[in-house]
Amino acid sequence: MYHLHSYFDSSVSVAQPDCVYKMKSVHADGVCCTDQQKSVGVLDPEVAKLEERQEAILKRLSKLQEEVNSLSKQCLTCDSRAAGEGVPSPVNGLCDIVVSASPNCPPLSLFVLQQLLSHQYRVMAVSHVHSSIQRVGDKLRNVFGTTPNRDRNGYQFVLTVIWKDVECGPVMMVSPKSHSAICGEASIARHLARLLNPAYDSNSVDVATRIDTWIDLAMTLANGNNKEKAAVVRNLNGTLGKSDWLVGGQLTVADVMMWSAMQQSKQVQSATGNVRKWLDTCNGHAAFQLALTLVS
Repeated sequence: MYHLHSYFDSSVSVAQPDCVYKMKSVHADGVCCTDQQKSVGVLDPEVAKLEERQEAILKRLSKLQEEVNSLSKQCLTCDSRAAGEGVPSPVNGLCDIVVSASPNCPPLSLFVLQQLLSHQYRVMAVSHVHSSIQRVGDKLRNVFGTTPNRDRNGYQFVLTVIWKDVECGPVMMVSPKSHSAICGEASIARHLARLLNPAYDSNSVDVATRIDTWIDLAMTLANGNNKEKAAVVRNLNGTLGKSDWLVGGQLTVADVMMWSAMQQSKQVQSATGNVRKWLDTCNGHAAFQLALTLVS
């Protein structure tokens, strides 16, 4: 290599400023330990304390990691059982659900799903009228009748329907304490369907996609224009020509939502063919009897 001359003269004494704080060199001998401690391999007491704290923290983290792994295995076991057997897992504690809906457009699917929930769980359902509403018919005011046992601790679900002036469809409060709101009849129906079947999301992609598609079509039937409604009814009639129910050969939330949309869009009277047969099947099902009292 080429020899380079020094850029500075090492023999020149450089005056150190005394206007700043002076610090001892961390590399100098005797800072971390004494000569005697060096010879016997003893660390400085402060360093020893720091190492002890670090070891204690690492042990706690290791214990937490073991607990998390144990919980994750339990969750996977429960999910696999629910998906494999198709049996809803038991509800722990009380699930409190509050739905605010307009009496001018009651969410009929809510009452069908409430009946289905009652077949699997202990459900208490009550209704109230908000002070902002002047008149509510007796059918809506007493839709659930009277509940003989008002002790909430004896139930797994408590469904409260409040009739009030709601502009953009029904609103459900999943947790009244945290004010977590789910807006729209379709979203509420999806949430209740998951309560009915905790393995709802574990279904095959094809089944879940078809259910979601029919729920969206139901909202189009309820809120779309005449051309869109006619297209949905044609699609509905063609599908029901191959099966008694819309998805999977059995009653699902897709049928519940579509039945509700047929009632709200006033398409029931003009229904013919496969759609009429399907409507009669729904009307004969026990879960639809409460909702039928609101449209008759």
